[in-house]
Amino acid sequence: MINVLVVDDDATLIFLMKRLLQKTGRVSEVRVASDGKEALDILFGGAWAPDLIFLDINMPVMSGWDFLDEFGRSYANKIECEIVMLSSSTREMEKAQAAKHPEVIRYLSKPALYPTILEVVINTDTRKSTGL
Repeated sequence: MINVLVVDDDATLIFLMKRLLQKTGRVSEVRVASDGKEALDILFGGAWAPDLIFLDINMPVMSGWDFLDEFGRSYANKIECEIVMLSSSTREMEKAQAAKHPEVIRYLSKPALYPTILEVVINTDTRKSTGL
């Protein structure tokens, strides 16, 4: 079982992601943040750590890109966490930018479909439980 953080400013998408993640049967807890700063506050709290983060790119206050920069500086060596970028854009430039961050394992176009979310969750859970 894994912990998942969903970072997005779209309340409808958050609702759907929570439902889909719970449906996998492999997620113990889902927490949400409406922007990158709120997500960092959750990580700074230290009482809970996600195994997987679904991260939107375009958000107010702090974008997904700014979150990734801060995550890389402050957390990448402290917690084992995989990040999946979510975007309504399919621009190759954004995919290439995401690939520069070693913790980013996938780049998905919104809305992400259940089979893809299930695959990501299973892979993360398997890596966590086997230590690979």
